[in-house]
Amino acid sequence: MTASLTTPTLLTAAGTLIISALLTPVVRALLVRFRVFDVPNARSSHTVTVVRGLGIAVWAAMLIASLAVIGAGLLNIGVFGAVFGAVFSTAGSGASAAGGSWLLAATLFAVLNLTVVLGLIEDLRGLSVKSRSALQLLAAILIAVLLVALASPPPLAAILTVLFGIPFISSFINVANFMDGLNGISALHGIIGGVCFWLLGTHLHSPALAIAGAITAAAFLGFLPWNLLGYGFLGDVGSYLLGTVLVSLSFAALLAGSPLLAAISPLVIYFGDVGWTLVRRIRRGAKWHEAHREHAYQRLQQLGMSHLTASAITAGFTAAAVALGLLSAVWQGPLAFAVLLAGGSVILLCYLNLPRLLPAALPAVFPKKQR
Repeated sequence: MTASLTTPTLLTAAGTLIISALLTPVVRALLVRFRVFDVPNARSSHTVTVVRGLGIAVWAAMLIASLAVIGAGLLNIGVFGAVFGAVFSTAGSGASAAGGSWLLAATLFAVLNLTVVLGLIEDLRGLSVKSRSALQLLAAILIAVLLVALASPPPLAAILTVLFGIPFISSFINVANFMDGLNGISALHGIIGGVCFWLLGTHLHSPALAIAGAITAAAFLGFLPWNLLGYGFLGDVGSYLLGTVLVSLSFAALLAGSPLLAAISPLVIYFGDVGWTLVRRIRRGAKWHEAHREHAYQRLQQLGMSHLTASAITAGFTAAAVALGLLSAVWQGPLAFAVLLAGGSVILLCYLNLPRLLPAALPAVFPKKQR
């Protein structure tokens, strides 16, 4: 990315943050009016009824910012005109190829919002497990195929990438939903993941990845203060948004030439927490699909920590994984990969074992503050 992109990217991020922050109380008022509440259940870490669905504000902020940037590119306005003319170029040349590229990009943009609409329906009226799973799988297939079509790798690489991408994308959408159980945890994760892809896109000279990362970080940052004040939760619309955006950016980063460790680094802690919790439940003979509060982040909060403390610890481990991942973008080679992979594994293992290893006196240090 050229230096000239720094100012427009930062301005876009600033606008996204302001829109997200201003829309959140407006959306909350509407949700209260229509009585969209989250009632505590077997997987909840809160004890009182809370407004859910505030992810609509984050989603709206990201939509407005993305459409503004894409529109500026289509209309050839300012620096974005040159940027997005190259971002969505595919194999071939001429007007027909350019038109096909924009059609692919527009279709991908629409599909990225499919799972968010799915989450909104889940918040408002609910869906059967089969319907939800089928639609998530369909979205993952479309996202993987469209991203590969935009990148235009060789045929064999394209097939293998799609086969890998479908379970990768569909899994993380659910993972993000499972991990959205404490005030601040998803917002912090969105901020860290967005910053990661912003920096990675800058390093890879990929304006689309950098701008998308900046928009993501800013949108969740605008929501964070309201979430910490206890105004409400993202809801499924917000957690599906988080999962879809971050895993799609991870997949896009791989296709843009990112090292594997850098591309997956924002997802490692979340994937590890959900995966290890699933393994523990299966080994114990518990029904893996039943609601529970056995994730590492939930067990940290159950030790007596406030929501913010437990969320900050989880976010801190994600930030550490991201730091190693970004280092892999500049320190490369077999030795570097082995060292950084080992370091990431240690970070994940430390996080997963933290609830068991923390001293029994910890509740006296972190008084319990459930919301």
